Order: sequence, then C-alpha cells, then structure tokens
Amino acid sequence: MPAYTDLIHRGFTTVEGEILPVRGMLGHLDKRQVIYVAVDVGTWFTRDTALVAAANVDFSNNSLTYDLRKEHVEHAPRWGGDDPTWFEQFGLSSLPPIIVGPFGNTVSPLMLAAAVQPPHPQEDRPIAPVAQIDSLTSLGDVIGAEAFGTDGPLGHVRDLEIREDGNIAGFVLEHQLRDVPALFLIPQERFSHRGEEHGHLVFDTTASGVRRAELLAS
Repeated sequence: MPAYTDLIHRGFTTVEGEILPVRGMLGHLDKRQVIYVAVDVGTWFTRDTALVAAANVDFSNNSLTYDLRKEHVEHAPRWGGDDPTWFEQFGLSSLPPIIVGPFGNTVSPLMLAAAVQPPHPQEDRPIAPVAQIDSLTSLGDVIGAEAFGTDGPLGHVRDLEIREDGNIAGFVLEHQLRDVPALFLIPQERFSHRGEEHGHLVFDTTASGVRRAELLAS
C-alpha cells in the first residue's frame, strides 16, 4: 500500500510520460477520502498549481498517474481574483475535476474557501463549495502532528497509508515500544477527530491498543 510521503516524492506521472512535482493532497480525514491532488503545472514564468480530483487519479503501483494534458490545464477554471468563471461555469453546487491557480507551495483549504466567496455578495447564490472546501484538510499538515488516545498521548503521526482507490487506509504512528521508537499502522476506523486549535489527532484507542496494531518498523 503506498504511503503519502512516497507518493509525494515520486511525483505525478502523466500518460505522456512527463513527471510533475506534487505539492500535496487535500482530503476528508473523517470520510477517509483524498479529494484533490495538488500538481505543479507551472512554467518558468508562472507558479500555477492544478488541483486534480483524486477520483480521476490512478494511485496504483505506488505512483500517481492521470491523463493530464496541457489542454486540460488551459481550459480548467482559474481560482482567485475577481474572475467569475467559477461561478458562471459551475454555479456553486459542485467542485470541478481540475482547478488551476497560483496557490504556491502549500495549498491551504482556508485560502481556497476564502477565494470561492461570491464576487458579488449581494447576489443570492448558494455557498455549498465554500463549506465543501473549508471542511478539507491539507494531508501534509497531518504529518508530524501529535496523536492522542483515550488514555493520553500516543506519539506522533509520521505518514498516511493510501489505498489504490485513493481512500485513506490508516495512520502511521511513531510510538515508544520498550523505550525505542517504533512505527505502527492505526486503521482509519480508529480515527476520532482533529483538534481545531492545535491540529492534534485523536484516536479511539489506547497505548496498549497501538502496541497490538500492525508493527511496520522498529
């Protein structure tokens, strides 16, 4: 099963054989889903990133592959500024399969939610995508987060395991095993919630439960 950090480091391979840098992934932790893969499609003169819907990405073979062509990027809706393309083309009822914008090296769901606000607030428009985007998590922000269980601290999150269908399989926790750090795979079903203030992760398990989980390395 591919790990998040491995997928990021290997890059994004197009069917034409071009390898593009991956800036990160956005997803729903509670729904176990990767929603968007952030791919660097910039040139010498631009710093554009394409958010590609994970449902269209092949996560198999420990890599990320998609039929992403230049024309797809050129015709994708652009994000930010006062450009009303997003609202005119998609309304505000759904998220498109590809979004392009100058998001920088880190794609922030909060920044995206702010950018999708209607350009004319006085107009009566639904704001469904604002809620959809605001509920996303930058999966890279989870790496290194403190983990807590029902009986206290469990350690730190070191990686995420991603299934071939793009769903999150579990969290790789670094936990002390006989005073030696070891890596355990905690199933996604054990995830409870993420702390809003400090970004820590809470799991429905205990320290002894972690030690009974699958041992990946020690």
